[in-house]
Amino acid sequence: MRKILYILLFALIGLVSCSNNNDEKKGDEWIPPTPPTDLLEDQILGTWETYYSQKEIQVKFSSGVQTTYPGFRLTEYDGFKTTFFKDPATGEYKFKTFNVLYDLIEEGTYRTKVDSVLFEWKSKHTGKDTTTYQRIREIGATDGVVKWFRNYPGRTADGTKYNITDTRANREINTNPTATNGVNPAKVKIDFDDLSKGKWQINGFFRYYGEDIDPVYNEKMGKVLIGTTFDFYTEGGDRRCIMRGYNRDTDKWEEVDYPVTVVDDVIYFFYKKKVPIDKGENGEEFQLVNESFFLWVYEKKSANAFTDYKEERSESNLSKIVKVYMNLVRI
Repeated sequence: MRKILYILLFALIGLVSCSNNNDEKKGDEWIPPTPPTDLLEDQILGTWETYYSQKEIQVKFSSGVQTTYPGFRLTEYDGFKTTFFKDPATGEYKFKTFNVLYDLIEEGTYRTKVDSVLFEWKSKHTGKDTTTYQRIREIGATDGVVKWFRNYPGRTADGTKYNITDTRANREINTNPTATNGVNPAKVKIDFDDLSKGKWQINGFFRYYGEDIDPVYNEKMGKVLIGTTFDFYTEGGDRRCIMRGYNRDTDKWEEVDYPVTVVDDVIYFFYKKKVPIDKGENGEEFQLVNESFFLWVYEKKSANAFTDYKEERSESNLSKIVKVYMNLVRI
């Protein structure tokens, strides 16, 4: 892939680990009162797409005080899919999970117990047999919608212990492909035909640390981001976008044509990245791997303006959230 727009990619790329959004635990839509007690493997057969994810963090400090940091939406997992099926040859129940790039993430077998699904697979990274479980909080209340959660511990660099609760909602792509039950505030669904009318330009960039704006960083990033344009179009049935922005390596404004896909209110941009796979006498060898970054239509200001939003919880101070806003207008 051509070296272009690294600063833009850094600003746009999905923030990981404890990243979040503004959906701070509103109501009990993710904790229905009666989870299943006799879940069967056949009940989750099909292909399920993630349309909502969040992480909630509970920290227990050395003083004994426990604090809960509300979860936010993890937009970068929208569009992940898991297919559950029964192998006709062996009778085993199996699963395959793919990211939005259609890369295979995990595959193995599954079984159910009370309100949980136990997954067994061989790790692609370590080669070790792995078993995890996820509990179901809701199934059957809405046709084609399942809501899950998982708890696991962690520890910060200074030894502070914390517990993470992952929550996600999936929709079966053949039964209820457009479901967004429980998302609050409601998603701003993207109309790609409308998005393709004219170009979109970044005309504002703002980063906050907690409630404090970061003027030095904003000025630095604004100089290279403001003026970047996105020209969405469809060719042969495929959705694409020509992005024009500043390339620090060449000190020039350049264009890249990306394939894109839309999942509700998130626009994913796909590209290939070179990664080293070996180092021999002739130097490093590389392979191309699939990568992506995204824009989230977080808030639609008008028919011709919207705000993209990213955030992550500060690793040095879990009570602080780093928030990044980019304003885009149609030109």
